[in-house]
Amino acid sequence: MNNRPEISYLVQNVLPLLTEQFDFPRQESEQAVKIDEIPIPMASGVKKPDVVYYHDDLPVLLLEAKRQDKSELAALNQAMDYATRYPVTKYSNGVVKPKLIIVSIGRQLNWYRRWVELVGDEAIDRTEKIDPLSYNEVLAEYGLVDLGKKQVLTATEFRSELISDLVAIYKKEQVVSPEVVRNVSEQLLAWLCWGDNYSSHEPYISLDGEHERQAQLRGIYKNIDVVGSLGPDAARVFRQFVLRAFQGQYNQYLTEPSIISFMYKLVGGVTPNTTVLDFECGSGGYITAAVDTFGVDLANVRGVDVNELPYLIAKTYLAIFFKQSGREAIESLPIHNTNGLYRQGNDWDVVIGNPAGGSKYDETEPKRHDVKEVLQNLQADLDNNGRDDSFSEYNFSIQQAVQSAKIGGKICLILPEGLFANSRDEILRKYITKYCKVLAIVSLPRGVFRRGTNTRSQNSGASSSNQKMSILLAQKTSEVVSGTALDNQLNQEYPVFLAQIAEQTGRGNDVETWLEPLLSVVAEQWQSWQQTGVLVDMPILKTLKTKPTTPQNTSLLVEASELSQEPKPEAPKPKVETSINKGLEGLFKKFKVDD
Repeated sequence: MNNRPEISYLVQNVLPLLTEQFDFPRQESEQAVKIDEIPIPMASGVKKPDVVYYHDDLPVLLLEAKRQDKSELAALNQAMDYATRYPVTKYSNGVVKPKLIIVSIGRQLNWYRRWVELVGDEAIDRTEKIDPLSYNEVLAEYGLVDLGKKQVLTATEFRSELISDLVAIYKKEQVVSPEVVRNVSEQLLAWLCWGDNYSSHEPYISLDGEHERQAQLRGIYKNIDVVGSLGPDAARVFRQFVLRAFQGQYNQYLTEPSIISFMYKLVGGVTPNTTVLDFECGSGGYITAAVDTFGVDLANVRGVDVNELPYLIAKTYLAIFFKQSGREAIESLPIHNTNGLYRQGNDWDVVIGNPAGGSKYDETEPKRHDVKEVLQNLQADLDNNGRDDSFSEYNFSIQQAVQSAKIGGKICLILPEGLFANSRDEILRKYITKYCKVLAIVSLPRGVFRRGTNTRSQNSGASSSNQKMSILLAQKTSEVVSGTALDNQLNQEYPVFLAQIAEQTGRGNDVETWLEPLLSVVAEQWQSWQQTGVLVDMPILKTLKTKPTTPQNTSLLVEASELSQEPKPEAPKPKVETSINKGLEGLFKKFKVDD
């Protein structure tokens, strides 16, 4: 292939590429494309550049083509000689020389801008490497065309005029599959990272040969100010779209913003200097909320996901939300594609998230098969009985959360409610209570975690998980020591805040509408409990079915469905014992409150 003459590369590869991808004139246009035609006097004699593009008899771009085995630098120096010696009197207007240069090595196009720098009394020709330009953008460099102002999109337009158009390009079947979501996410991220050079990266290069789709894609970026359209509203629209990627295949469900915000309120005390880890970050909701809602410095957060699709989605989501563009900015976004169960350090202020769950650790993913590497960080035998435990997702996730938090750090996870009662999970309950102080458990209603729909209708909503889940808040009290026996008793001599949000009937599909007010009630109760040890009086919420409360239970147990306008009696002073939610009895047999 390297023996092919340079003119063959030029005619068969380079010029068609410029026409198809960058809207340059076709090589048949003799007025616009001068191939081996312009004679330029050189020290060694008259030579001709491979191609010069013209517009209205002005040379606007010079192209020098070389085979794949040739030097780019040597080709650039040759092109610079042509440009600086260009015969403007005969082949221009007496002034204009080409200031844009393409050096092609095989099919690789390298774009340069030439300018003259004054150093003392000397004028020195300089070059800088630039992103690829469309032909209209080339003409705009000379003031020959007015490109006009690109459109800045509203959030609604971001979906209808950008995301939907990208979907149309990458969707080859009726459904919007996870693969389409991947391509749309990767395409947005590639443009934000590489700018106009996105055409040299995936997924654009996978459209090789599909000239109509490529032209459609170039048209989108030609007319839309993508960077100017970024922001939180656009990111939320993007996140709604990516629900399609989570069709149960990764055992991941998107967590509603109100739940994420509520969990940070439970944690409390979050500042810009707080360090936050989500080691199974999915689409990046917890990381974004830490920075945007609670003011954590972006440098102090870390999101990790083992699957490439959630990683791409999370990275794109953060880029859109925080208006990030350029290679350095995109690469510095704190989302990492690796196994979150590998060691992530042990000094995090907050470890938070909705970890992927399951009774068995999934070893099918390429980066998940190395259980040995996971066990370099986590323990195989928690109870130190000489036999390996069952390697479940929740076993490893709970261990990782406890391992990663610093002493005094907060752990806030969404876990199955059965974990607090099932006999098979007793070892995990002992593990938690050995190394942590349990601060709160909040039971959530069913159906509040959504996954992807079948995607035939983009507005039809999403299916949800019917599993009963609870939020655990704990504070790490001691470092984990491998090989140490776990305590046999689970009873604790300190109060724990418990709340249960009851099931709601006729609630509708918009989870946020009815769930957020209920979480706000519990958050206010939690804050009062933290400050005074007493629950506050709350008004009846119209979305709730209410019934009288049991006074002796209100000091420890908040039933969100049992809030009343009736004044609650003052909490008894000496000691109170109270029963707890049946589903949580496996963790604490009873609570003892000291004055």
